[in-house]
Amino acid sequence: MGDANHFAATLSRAQALHRAGDVLRAELLYVELLRDVPAHPGLLAALGALALDRGDGDRALEFLTPLQAQRPADLRLS
Repeated sequence: MGDANHFAATLSRAQALHRAGDVLRAELLYVELLRDVPAHPGLLAALGALALDRGDGDRALEFLTPLQAQRPADLRLS
């Protein structure tokens, strides 16, 4: 249960940082969480959005392509 609480608290902090515009620290937390849960759709979407905001389409695709495979009806990359 501790791991789930840590994950939820860290995700909440990353989202708050992202909303506040502290994208570097948010990204570091998202990546940290992604190491533990590599296919988490919320993390993939957040990291893809951050990469797109930076204009890094190739990096965004690294995150959004697996997301498309998980949820093809929710995200169209073609």
